[in-house]
Amino acid sequence: MKKSKYAQGTSFIVEVCDAIRHHTGMRKALESQRENAFGDRDAALSDKREARGVHDADFAKACQRHSDAVEKIKSLEAQIKWHQSQLDDLVENADEPKLEILYEMPAEPDRVPASHRHQLTLATPPAPPHEPKARTPEPPAAKPERRPVGRPKAELRPQDPALPPGEDQHLASPIVELELRDQLKVLCIDAGFSSIAGLARLVDGPDAMAAISEKVNVSTTDAGTIIAAVAAFRAKRRDAMRKVEAGGGGHVPDDRAKHGKGGY
Repeated sequence: MKKSKYAQGTSFIVEVCDAIRHHTGMRKALESQRENAFGDRDAALSDKREARGVHDADFAKACQRHSDAVEKIKSLEAQIKWHQSQLDDLVENADEPKLEILYEMPAEPDRVPASHRHQLTLATPPAPPHEPKARTPEPPAAKPERRPVGRPKAELRPQDPALPPGEDQHLASPIVELELRDQLKVLCIDAGFSSIAGLARLVDGPDAMAAISEKVNVSTTDAGTIIAAVAAFRAKRRDAMRKVEAGGGGHVPDDRAKHGKGGY
């Protein structure tokens, strides 16, 4: 039998052999899970195409399932890649006396971009040592503005359209009320969306997926997640209004009980 030029004629120690078996088995199991995730993703895409529009409840659910499947695929691929790298390292360095054998993948680092991490930190940095803190003069007290009882007027950023009285006042709610992960909330706010109104305008417009992807600077997958969150927010308010109109009690969100129904 012809001998390979890479052969060394020595056998691996038991610990290395067991580690190779472990990483090979884990890689195969993860690859099987990834195939299932691909199937979930494709099924969600099919449901999105069959939905009647972005306002359809089935479309919102399909968007969420698609987003979950894509995230799972990314996670599985990262794990598969790590186990394969461990296999390569074990085979190449099996004879190293100080070879480090790992069985579990280290915890993933924070996925929030470094440019946004400071926005999730609420603590104020302390002043340098031996340097007195600068005293900020208090601004003059402003006269209180008389407003109707209800939600305070939202401070609209450039991307937030003005809402006429009685029209979708619930959309003046802040972005933080959407069921989104913190990273997407931060990206929406950085893009100029301080309230849900601006996002809802894009959702109602043509090619909502591409519009949100461009404005918020996210992938189409994350854009679908944002669309689903806006749809879920509207559905929640719509259910509350139905309960009130049916006389079943409940709380009318925002100022809609006073200004009228408006659109959803």
